[in-house]
Amino acid sequence: MKPLESYIDEMLPVHREVARQFCLHLKSQDLSYGRIKHYLITLRALSHFLGDKRFEDVTKNDIVNFIISLQDRYEESTINVLKVMLKRFYKWLLGNDEIYPQCVKWIKVSKIADTKVDLSDILSREEIRKLIETARSIRDKAIVAMMYESAARLDEFRKLKIKDVKIDEYGAVIILRGKTGKRRIRLIESAPYLQMWLNVHPYRDDPNAYLFPGEHKYKPRCKFIYKYTLVNLAKQAGIKKHVHPHLLRHSRLTELAKILTEQELKLFAGWSKSSRMPAVYVHLSGRDLEPKLLEYYGIKEAEKPQLNDKPKRCPRCNTLNQSNAKFCFKCGLLLDESRILESLNTEEKIIEIIKQIIVNALKNDETKREIILKILAETVNSDENDL
Repeated sequence: MKPLESYIDEMLPVHREVARQFCLHLKSQDLSYGRIKHYLITLRALSHFLGDKRFEDVTKNDIVNFIISLQDRYEESTINVLKVMLKRFYKWLLGNDEIYPQCVKWIKVSKIADTKVDLSDILSREEIRKLIETARSIRDKAIVAMMYESAARLDEFRKLKIKDVKIDEYGAVIILRGKTGKRRIRLIESAPYLQMWLNVHPYRDDPNAYLFPGEHKYKPRCKFIYKYTLVNLAKQAGIKKHVHPHLLRHSRLTELAKILTEQELKLFAGWSKSSRMPAVYVHLSGRDLEPKLLEYYGIKEAEKPQLNDKPKRCPRCNTLNQSNAKFCFKCGLLLDESRILESLNTEEKIIEIIKQIIVNALKNDETKREIILKILAETVNSDENDL
């Protein structure tokens, strides 16, 4: 990973100190390494364009010419990002981080066509379940389950550390660090897999170790391995779709768009307040106003989405287990209802057999009769003493 300071060193000397101070400001806002890097790359380009002219002395005309110089080299979407970064930089530098100064106030970001997400590519809950069940290691099961439920971007997910995880009575909470800073994500369905992975994690006692380490505990698993794992699992599970890390995010956000407001979706997904992305997922999810209007007029009660494969909580140790668990992974208690009934029936049969053995012994064997009566007498006395 290239140090951020090296991007500053590539600027002209007249610009380096301001860039260094801006870098510190961005770090204080909890922006990710990748996000800060792109700001510095933008400033590096501006530095070489301005020459010896200080950042503080630029005019509107300088910025206009700089943007024009980029148009032959970059796509419109990339230039839009550069415009946003320039505005934020000068808002900090000349506007006391409150207002846009005249040199960038005029900048308008072009409207780009809505991002297209094909509904036919979205993974169903059944397909997610197949991916998890197909995974052989508890680590890979945890990766698939957590990436889906958290809807994390791959860069956010792979940088999770042990200290970013908290297990509680409801499941788990993780802290993701993305484009808009830190955000807290509640995990419920994937929490059992996470707990099992933490139990066998090779560096579980080191809070600074990566949750899913690469070759070293202080290095995250590389992006290619995540992509390869998902492609391989999809192939083994018989899923024909092109499964990749971002598709898990698409699929989860499409599901959540049915139950969350657009503002709630922005918080969950780590989008900015002005992002138009929630509208894409709301449209894709099929959510509309008609059910709410019918409920408002008392014509029809709105149907609430039901989750069938809920995690199972162990009645003995209170541990959350995956929805298809037959035994509690922590204490071993039987959780499968049909198996519990079978077990009870078996226990009743065993008790009947023991009763019959005792009755026969009392009738036919004097020695055994004395031993059994002694044990029963001691048991009765013990019960009376407990009263």
